[in-house]
Amino acid sequence: LLGFTVAETLRLPIEETMTASSYSLIMQKIKENIELYQSTGSIPPSQMLEIEQYHKNGSIVWVEIVAKLQLNADNELEVLGVSRNITERKKAELEKQVSQEALKESESRLEAIIETTSDNIWSINTRYEILYINAVFRDAFEASFGVRLQKGDNILDKLPPPFNASWKAHYDFVLHNTSRNKFEEQYDFPAGQMWVEVAMFPIVANGETIGVSCFGKDITTQKISELALAESEQRFRSMFNDNASIMLLIDVDTYNIIDINPAAEKFYGWTAENFKQLKITDICLHPEKAKHSIQTACAEKNARFEIVHRLSNGTLCEMEVFGSLLSINGKLIIHEIIHDISAKKRAEAELIEKNKQLNLLIQSIPGVVFSCYNNDDNRMNFINDYIQEITGYSAADINNNNTIHYRNLIHPEDIPKFDNAIEDAYAHKSRYNFSYRLLNKDGSYRWVYEIGEFQSYEGPSKDKRIDGIIFDITNRITNEEMKLSAAYDAAEAERTRISHEIHDGIQQTLVASKLMISSIRKDIDQLGGRLLEKYNNGIALLDQGITEARSIAHSLMPKQVNEYGYVVAVEHLIANLDKKIEVEFNHPDLMLNDGKFGTNLFRITQEAINNIIKHAAATKVNITLTEAGNRLILT
Repeated sequence: LLGFTVAETLRLPIEETMTASSYSLIMQKIKENIELYQSTGSIPPSQMLEIEQYHKNGSIVWVEIVAKLQLNADNELEVLGVSRNITERKKAELEKQVSQEALKESESRLEAIIETTSDNIWSINTRYEILYINAVFRDAFEASFGVRLQKGDNILDKLPPPFNASWKAHYDFVLHNTSRNKFEEQYDFPAGQMWVEVAMFPIVANGETIGVSCFGKDITTQKISELALAESEQRFRSMFNDNASIMLLIDVDTYNIIDINPAAEKFYGWTAENFKQLKITDICLHPEKAKHSIQTACAEKNARFEIVHRLSNGTLCEMEVFGSLLSINGKLIIHEIIHDISAKKRAEAELIEKNKQLNLLIQSIPGVVFSCYNNDDNRMNFINDYIQEITGYSAADINNNNTIHYRNLIHPEDIPKFDNAIEDAYAHKSRYNFSYRLLNKDGSYRWVYEIGEFQSYEGPSKDKRIDGIIFDITNRITNEEMKLSAAYDAAEAERTRISHEIHDGIQQTLVASKLMISSIRKDIDQLGGRLLEKYNNGIALLDQGITEARSIAHSLMPKQVNEYGYVVAVEHLIANLDKKIEVEFNHPDLMLNDGKFGTNLFRITQEAINNIIKHAAATKVNITLTEAGNRLILT
């Protein structure tokens, strides 16, 4: 309809495919239908429009469109239409209108300037002013003389000498003789020689010649071929016979093989005389395809195609054929240059099979194979289907950032360390490996281990390609966390046991010992002197032992955390510190007495305070506990 492929059409903005008035008409109709739908709730009936659209060759195509609104599967409005070419009908309508309203002069001019697909077409009046010019002639004239013609230009004024004089003579012949003028001319331009064939026709109205309509054709290729064949028959024959490539000459009407070169005799195994008894269809596995290829070469002057030929021994070979239309002694023939591509085809098939195997191997690897670019969004050039096992997103969603940017799936806290690992590997020209968290479609995070390597290390690392593999290590991380948790629980249980033994055993024994010894205080007082001093020292040592046992038991299992919460336990810890150290504790009203968590946080705080006292020689300590969403921050 318009000369564009489907892919080309989908890339074109709709407003560029039609005239401005047609685009305005369509958009107005769409707007009216949408408003009608919104006001009534019903889909309006189909409507028919006639619009003007641009053909790929620059011409205007009249198109009849039958379209209507409809709701798609997502309950969104879209326009569904069917179009057909009505150019010929519109032309007929235009011709009819012109015939009714215009003078005979307009009828003659219209017939002379009917657009064709490949010829140069223009017309002038008796003052050599351009009445009509098609795009083909405008482009050819500009390419030849550097001037872009417009309607109304004096065409002779735009031609440099001596072209203006010779073309004036051609125009005058038609204008003065009211007869057709057909001629061929050769021109020498800086880019090379050009041959043109021109036919001029008088435009007559009321018996008077009022202008000239012109049809031109570039026949350079044809003339070169004719001259080359006419002047260089011997050279062609030498090239034909001595060439190592297979060559055939084929009659376009009968498909008879007219001649072959020695290379063809050697390859196919038939003599020249045997060949001349055959048609090209006799040596082709698919005769109809051979005929179609010959017809294509005739229509397009040159053609390339692949076809299967049969050798004299029955062997089938895949051949690449370049066919050219030539004229020898006034007879049209096809000159075929043929190459055996059987080995190439086998290699291509093997490569395709290897690629299939490689792809199967990649897809069966229990990990994500990827190729990406080191840029701001880590655009994936390729990623295999295993990514869906980890993230819940398909490879199609992530490849080339179709829907998901891979970098957006990386946990924000891991991105800086991830980038540093990559840049460090590039600086050292080495492979990198890094563990990080990756967002799953369900909102959870999976732990992954990535190994990657740059494909080159020249220049900056930005936009360099990285190939690598990613493994899901969530289960391994979870197992390690479970082991650590079990070890922690075991340690806590041992601390609790030791704390209970100290509290219920050693401490009670020390207290009982003190009571026993205290009971003989009166007897010791009677003795007095040095014995009383030793008694008092012993009691003091027992008190110190009881205090230290109580402190150790409390350190091993801080009772305040479980009974009163983290805050009370820390305040109790601060109260027992050296009074020379000023401690400020800022905290929200949190109990944090949920066992393991509160105890862990208390031990972290206790260790930090001990380190400050031992190593910082501090006189003031500030402890701050704050909430940030579902996180606690201790400083």
